[in-house]
Amino acid sequence: MATYNRKPKVDNPVQGTKNEDEIYENDQKLKLVLQASQLGMWEWDMRTNQVFWDERMHHIFGYFDKSFDQQLETFRKHIHPDDLPKLRQAVEEAIAEDKPYHVELRIIWDDQSIHYNIGQGIVLKDQSGAPEKLIGASLDITDIRQKDERMELAVQAISDGIWDWPDMKSNKTWWSPKFYALLGMEDGELEATVENFRELTHPDDRLSPAEIAQHIREDKPIDIELRLCHKTEGYKWFRNQGQVFRDLQGKPVRMAGAIADISQAKEAEFALTHTNEMLRKANEYLDNFVFTVAHDLRSPVANLKSLVELFKTQANAEDPIVSRIDLSVERLEQTLRGLIQILDVQKAESKIAHTLHFQEVLDKLMQEMEYRLAEYKVDIEASFEVGQIRYMEAYLESIMRNLISNAAKYSQEKNTPLIHIATRKSGPYVVLEVTDNGVGIDLSRFKDKIFKPFERLSRKSSGHGIGLHLIKTMVEKNGGKIEVVSKLNEGTTFTIYLKPYA
Repeated sequence: MATYNRKPKVDNPVQGTKNEDEIYENDQKLKLVLQASQLGMWEWDMRTNQVFWDERMHHIFGYFDKSFDQQLETFRKHIHPDDLPKLRQAVEEAIAEDKPYHVELRIIWDDQSIHYNIGQGIVLKDQSGAPEKLIGASLDITDIRQKDERMELAVQAISDGIWDWPDMKSNKTWWSPKFYALLGMEDGELEATVENFRELTHPDDRLSPAEIAQHIREDKPIDIELRLCHKTEGYKWFRNQGQVFRDLQGKPVRMAGAIADISQAKEAEFALTHTNEMLRKANEYLDNFVFTVAHDLRSPVANLKSLVELFKTQANAEDPIVSRIDLSVERLEQTLRGLIQILDVQKAESKIAHTLHFQEVLDKLMQEMEYRLAEYKVDIEASFEVGQIRYMEAYLESIMRNLISNAAKYSQEKNTPLIHIATRKSGPYVVLEVTDNGVGIDLSRFKDKIFKPFERLSRKSSGHGIGLHLIKTMVEKNGGKIEVVSKLNEGTTFTIYLKPYA
């Protein structure tokens, strides 16, 4: 740390005066101030063209290990050629107009590196008014300028347009060159003000004073989509983001942010929305058509079945033709029932979701399936780590009913049928696992067919072949998923990831 020493005291007080002590002390203080401020002091004698520098000035110009030839030309050779006219003008104005000398210059060191310097001074004149000396101080601002240049390059490089409202009491703002370019304008073509930004904004997208006040009051960042008027292309979509800055007392004093052109993304979004709407209408029409046809076929199929039964009573019941007709009608009826069941599931709405308890649902199904489970002599174990879920009651009952029914139907005679039902939490899902010790599934053969409608993987029992397809449809309808692990003659585990309804 720099220190200063008082002028040494002398034995004879006559040799020193109070004024001399003060002058000496003030001089030492001035040196400390100059050291702390990193200012270099200089003097130019205009009559002899000699230049006098202090130690700091030598460092500013890169003279660390050698002395400076104190001539004006030596000083000038270090000035960037493009800045010489600016230097000449500053000197001439200081002389002619009696104004302070002030100029920013680029300094070229002997190693050809460029440094930035600000110089300030005053002209001293003799009694006749002729310029005699120019004295002043210089400061190296290389670090500051390099940071400014980096910031300017960063602003130019990013695709966003930067805006700044430095004083929220004022209407004046600042827009970066990219900001103007995004609106099809030249830099500075339109005055950057709060009012002009509001005028550029589509009337339907302008924030009200109350909304702006809410952002400021709640210290909530601005992040909105709005339309701004492009100079030649009309209104375009932009994303406007900003943040309020506060003083030490917490008062909002500044706001800054950026705009990004999202026109292409919005056009794609609108196109996708339109396409989705068209698909929704087409699917709705198709669903209604299939649903209507399926339900309308129920009556003709029922009549056809009655006619076959009547034909069987009047003809030979053992007639193979009659048996084939009866079998075909039976399959048609089962297929129709399965199709209607699938359509009913797909048309169900999530608004009927409720908070359901797994144990209560299981108890209900146990009563409903009591005789079927007794027929297969099935034991059921349950351990519900997660006791409840918000789900559609018809869906959860159907999922558990089909899994329990399948496990019972495809049990092995050599084992006592055992079904274990459990729940657990996994991320956003409630996982329902149903494990049995039945005949299992040959996944090498049927992996791609397990969840397809009307696919039967075994002839061991009758069925429509739609149970697992229905489970998959119901689970995936709300963003869930289903997995299966199975080994022949060992058993099967179905893992259902149920995503609760909002």
